[in-house]
Amino acid sequence: MQFPKWLRYLARHLLIIIPLLVGWGAVVHYAGDQLVSRRIQSLLASQNSLLNSQADALRYNLHQSLAFLHALPIHFALDADLITAVRNHGAISTAPKEKPALFLTKPELVALSEALKREGEQFGLDLVLLLNAVGDCIATSNIDTKENGTGV
Repeated sequence: MQFPKWLRYLARHLLIIIPLLVGWGAVVHYAGDQLVSRRIQSLLASQNSLLNSQADALRYNLHQSLAFLHALPIHFALDADLITAVRNHGAISTAPKEKPALFLTKPELVALSEALKREGEQFGLDLVLLLNAVGDCIATSNIDTKENGTGV
């Protein structure tokens, strides 16, 4: 059986075109795979570098914060006004309900509370409390609020 001329012509060219298309597909796949692989490696390297720099910054900030937190008690413990206030306003034998009014009427403790407020703002602290030996709050940095905790 003899095939038409156009079909023989098509078959001969398909035998050449199909391997070329398959080869071209393989080359494009390999090149695309290499391009994507290099791009992913580049992105991972930049993200890794960014992550390392952020981790170093976090480590530094955490170290500084811990050093700051360790220095605060020393700073306050060396303050002569604080030491004097704690010594002079020890245990008070009044009813618990009367203690806030008692501490808020003493000018030296009100002045000390104002000083604690200034220092707390300077150090970025939300609240600074000064307790005497029995645990009564004799001065606080939030002296201007209604629920300041003085005498509690």
